[in-house]
Amino acid sequence: MPMNQSIEVLIVANSVPLREGLHSLALSLSMVTTVYAIACDIEQLTALQGVDPALLLLDCDRPGAECQAFLAQARATWPHLQMIVLVDSVATQSHLSSPLTTPPTMQILLRGTHVAKLTAMLHDLLTMPG
Repeated sequence: MPMNQSIEVLIVANSVPLREGLHSLALSLSMVTTVYAIACDIEQLTALQGVDPALLLLDCDRPGAECQAFLAQARATWPHLQMIVLVDSVATQSHLSSPLTTPPTMQILLRGTHVAKLTAMLHDLLTMPG
């Protein structure tokens, strides 16, 4: 992504404190100009007409079909989207990390990952060429 481009980030989390914390973290990056934050609800995702985020930061607190449906809808809406998915367990991380279904633009982290690592990953994804 060019550094002079305005970059939008979409945060999806059901927990309000988590949404607010991730919102603050995203805005702390100088290249981020706009942050949208919604609950994990496909109807809210569909309502974001005209929004073109470069990055989705998703807290997958309900693993399984619901989380996968949300990711599929996000990928269909924004094919270029970089994604970081936060999960509760190594089992969920392994399930979502299948090389056959996980695009190279998606990183899956365990919830509780150190904020410095998450910040570095956000920065790397948002400054990645292409």
